[in-house]
Amino acid sequence: MKYKNVGDIGNYCTSCGACIPICPTKCISFDKNSEKVIVDNKKCLNCGLCLKACTGLGFDFKKNNKLFKDNRYNYFIGSYKKLFVGRSNNLDILKSSTSGGLATSVLLYCLKNKLIDGAITTIDDPEDPLNAKCIIAHNEEEILTRCKSRYHLIPLAEILKDISKEKRLAFVGLPCHIQAVRRLQKIGYKNSKVINLLIGLYCGQNQSYNATKFILRNLKIDPLKVEKISYRGPKWLGGFNLKTKKRLIRLSKEACDFINYMFIPKRCMVCYDFTSEFADISLGDAWSKKPSEYGWNEIIVRSNKGLKIIEGMLKKKEIYAEELDLNTLVKSHPGNFDFKKKGIFMRMKRMKIFPSYNIKKPEIKKKELVFQYLFFKFIGVMHSKPVRFLFSIIPLRVLGPLFYYLKRISLLMFFKRRSKNEK
Repeated sequence: MKYKNVGDIGNYCTSCGACIPICPTKCISFDKNSEKVIVDNKKCLNCGLCLKACTGLGFDFKKNNKLFKDNRYNYFIGSYKKLFVGRSNNLDILKSSTSGGLATSVLLYCLKNKLIDGAITTIDDPEDPLNAKCIIAHNEEEILTRCKSRYHLIPLAEILKDISKEKRLAFVGLPCHIQAVRRLQKIGYKNSKVINLLIGLYCGQNQSYNATKFILRNLKIDPLKVEKISYRGPKWLGGFNLKTKKRLIRLSKEACDFINYMFIPKRCMVCYDFTSEFADISLGDAWSKKPSEYGWNEIIVRSNKGLKIIEGMLKKKEIYAEELDLNTLVKSHPGNFDFKKKGIFMRMKRMKIFPSYNIKKPEIKKKELVFQYLFFKFIGVMHSKPVRFLFSIIPLRVLGPLFYYLKRISLLMFFKRRSKNEK
């Protein structure tokens, strides 16, 4: 299908923001309420640059794996040089981070050793605590105050339009954001050349901005009275934390997982990338380690630049890390890997959304396919208006424990045999 511009692509949009900075007439913007890009067609030149930048329509995994030389390859995690599990040796970073503190530690190490001049990351929007905005952190204090996960759609690549005066920046983002930067660099967008380090975060699925609104309605809290929201914390595994002038409310991770299923964006359902396969360094929760107060990070090093940074941090004892076996990593995320790498083919067909990835369909066992289909139907039910209404009147403190046991039962039924390593 031919599109005039990104305003026509509908459910293919990942909300990554890549189309916004590349537009020569600045006629593209992101509407946070609809969570879609808006195009002013009166200003549009029909130049097609936004479509060239769009990774929602497709991203060639096979071709882009050539970014990394002399690497090993695994079907589930992509191209890699070395695998580690580790965490920061800085207690202050551990206390303020979501899990393990590696992303913050890497940024501070690179800043201190003059490998970067700043980092593109996100902060709570002071004018709208329910939302977040992109900023460039230039010093240690700014990085330390911005090291928390935010679970809603953010057009992170949009900020590239404002970095022309910068020299060397790190970029921290989800798989769709990392792909967006790689695409902009490939097509020669000038400002993207400023980014010389990509740190990618694992992402099962994101969630709509409406998920946060749903929580507030359930808790009967006026959005205008919210002072601060934390999506993970205060310790690992953490949970949803909300602060008003008079109250501090904490919800379990299970309750948050349950809400996520009601508000998964359609495009996230056909995403193929769990581990940010095109970052220099990819980071995620290390479920393979014994649970601890501050959590651990899995570290997938993909580029020579990334390897040099991690080895330098180990030498200076900035972090603790030990090498991680590939099978251990793959087996520690059975649900996410099967969802992204196996169930995607069925969902694309059912949803009639076909991003072009240039990937080969793996062999899928009947039991796995049945589970993926049932899970797909479950998400469809969770998205329905009657179910959303029903769960909006049931206290979240009740729904959390209920979902915890349902999730454990499904894991025992379908993931007793972990996803096997496929080369």
